[in-house]
Amino acid sequence: MIESMAKAKSNSSIKRTVFQKEEGEIFKGSFFLKKYIIFVEANLVNNEVQIFISDNGHPLNDKKILSNPKTLGFQLVNALIDQLNGSIELESKQQNKFSIFFNI
Repeated sequence: MIESMAKAKSNSSIKRTVFQKEEGEIFKGSFFLKKYIIFVEANLVNNEVQIFISDNGHPLNDKKILSNPKTLGFQLVNALIDQLNGSIELESKQQNKFSIFFNI
């Protein structure tokens, strides 16, 4: 499921995937897409799954993109988060950083 969310955000043009896993981590890796790198990390803290997805692309200016998504990728991510009674946050400064949280 975590990989589904990451892939929904990263499109289907994944060239290469590198995954590393250390003790206490659920998932950690990078997706390389042409000139972009998408970093993904998932942790379990006190029965809460925390997923962080960031990239080196252009920052998104419109934070309404999460509350009223117009693209299929954001619609799929929001649908998965809603099913899990979770939340998503966006921080866009020099890069985009999505933080996703849900309880297990």
